[in-house]
Amino acid sequence: MEKDIYIPPSLTAHLQNIQHALAGSRAYFYCTDVIPKASLPAFIDRWKDYGLRCDAPARAYRKRVGRASVVLCISNQFLDPEITKVAWWMFSTPGKLGLADKDHHTPEKVKDARILPRLTLGDYEFLQAEKEVPRGEKATTWTWRMTPKRYLEWEAWFIERAKQHALADVRSGFQTIRNQPLAAGVRTQVLKLEFKTNQFLKKLGHPPIDLGDLPIMNKTKRKSDEFL
Repeated sequence: MEKDIYIPPSLTAHLQNIQHALAGSRAYFYCTDVIPKASLPAFIDRWKDYGLRCDAPARAYRKRVGRASVVLCISNQFLDPEITKVAWWMFSTPGKLGLADKDHHTPEKVKDARILPRLTLGDYEFLQAEKEVPRGEKATTWTWRMTPKRYLEWEAWFIERAKQHALADVRSGFQTIRNQPLAAGVRTQVLKLEFKTNQFLKKLGHPPIDLGDLPIMNKTKRKSDEFL
């Protein structure tokens, strides 16, 4: 049975959709490009051998017979009526009729998300990071974080505003950064920015900024009108 292609309603949902496809399904092989929105249905039909519209039972059968599971992720910008072109990503597990199948033509150059350079989306990059598990042990998890460049830009801005004694700007900046998709990797960076900024504020004799409990990036609900 065919199923519709999910269109995420927000950037947070878009990042989660990619995370689920890549980390949840271990579909590490990927390619990406931009396409006119009106051309998407024909594009999906052209690559129907990938089983882009397969439902769960169909994907299970593909796995049983050695075929890859391929997922198409569409940017949330698809829902913006002023945008005529939209970015897409395909993610694939190993197997026949997948992106890693050397005998099968692919839409674009195929990369492996486990190998540098990292998969990036705007100001964010996807990576494996350490996390704590019970008994104080360490494990790795896939997460989003700000790119090093974007993180350093925020760090420079906070320090500069603190030097100018613009505490209102510092507080406003942290409020802005709290409103971005707070994946685990981003949360770690925000707490690091808070620590470094407060170190600098202390040297200047200013009270520290208290972010409180950061929001958690909860899984977004898929609505029936957000499919292609």
